[in-house]
Amino acid sequence: MAITSTKSLPTSLYLLQQGRIDLVAGTKEVGKYWLEYSTEVNLDKNKIEYLLPDLATHKLYLVISQSNYRAKEYLQKFNRGIDAIVENGSIADIMKKHNFSNEKITEYINFLKEN
Repeated sequence: MAITSTKSLPTSLYLLQQGRIDLVAGTKEVGKYWLEYSTEVNLDKNKIEYLLPDLATHKLYLVISQSNYRAKEYLQKFNRGIDAIVENGSIADIMKKHNFSNEKITEYINFLKEN
């Protein structure tokens, strides 16, 4: 087995569609975005199959320096903003726009409501 690296995910997806490589490791949502909007290479979103289970799952963190005198204010504003878009449903629209599956949208919204 040989491992090849490319300069970008769209290039990797193009090589996959051309049969020049067998597998691309990347984020599903980012891959779907590039399949939809890439101007770098001509991609066909119907020629990609996603494999489960995921290779990895990574959490995203918001970092605010505690030495910043407005740190607590920023964190409170961020949390209020998240609560607002969860409550009014716009978070689901945002996630759909970025090609999250309905299953993932439900999973993330439930997580946000619990925390």
